[in-house]
Amino acid sequence: PLTPPQEDQDKPTVWKNRAELFAATRPNNLPAITLFHLVGVRLALVATGNTGVYWKLVLQEPRLWMTLFAIYLVSATSMLVNDYFDARLGRDAFKSCEQRSSNLLLRHENPVAAATVKRALLYLYGTAMIITTMLPGTPTRCAVVLSLIMTYLYTQVLKPMTWIKNIVCASIIACSPWASGSAALNIVKADTNVLAVSALVRMFGVFFFGLLGREILMDIRDLPADAKSGVMTVPVRYGKV
Repeated sequence: PLTPPQEDQDKPTVWKNRAELFAATRPNNLPAITLFHLVGVRLALVATGNTGVYWKLVLQEPRLWMTLFAIYLVSATSMLVNDYFDARLGRDAFKSCEQRSSNLLLRHENPVAAATVKRALLYLYGTAMIITTMLPGTPTRCAVVLSLIMTYLYTQVLKPMTWIKNIVCASIIACSPWASGSAALNIVKADTNVLAVSALVRMFGVFFFGLLGREILMDIRDLPADAKSGVMTVPVRYGKV
C-alpha cells in the first residue's frame, strides 16, 4: 500500500496537537461555567414556579446540554483566539518567560504552529455556529452568537481600547447564566421574558461588576508588558493608584 511522504507524516495537525490545544482552552474553567449554567437555570425556574422539573431538565434535556456546550465553546474560542492574536501581533513579546509559556505559539518546548491554532479555531467556531441553530429561544441564540463575535473581535480590535476590553470580557462571562436561564424559560414554555426575571438581571449585574474589577486587577500585573505593546489598559492610562 502507498504511504504518505515523511514530510506529510510530520506535518503538524489539529489532531496531533489535540492535547496541547485542549489545554490551551483552559478546561479548568469548565466547573465554573457549569455552576453558572446550573444557577441560571434554577433562577429562571424559580421565577416561573417550575422548580419541580429542575433536575429533569438539567440531566435529561438535550437542548440544555447543547446550551452548556455552546457556552463552553465560547470560553474555549476566547482563550485560543487570544493566544493566536497576542502572538501574531507581538503583544506577548514583552511578557515574562513564565507568562509567555502559557501561549501555545510562544512556548520554548513544543510550540504549536500558528496555522494549526487557526485551523482549530475554524473547527471550534464552525461547531459553535451549528450548535447555536439548535438552541432553544431567540435570546439564547443571540447571546451565544454575540459572545462568539466578541471573542473574535476582542484581541484583534478591542483589547487596546481602555475600558472596552474589560467591559467586553466581563459581559461575555456574566452573560452565560442569563443564556442558560433563557433556554430554560423557552423549554418550559414560560411566557416570562428573560429580561423580566429580576434574579437573573441582578446576577448579571453582580457578575459583571465583580468580573470587571477582576479584569482590572489582572491588568495591573501585566502593566509593564501592556504599556510597551501599546495596549492602553486602565492601569496603563491612569496608573496603579
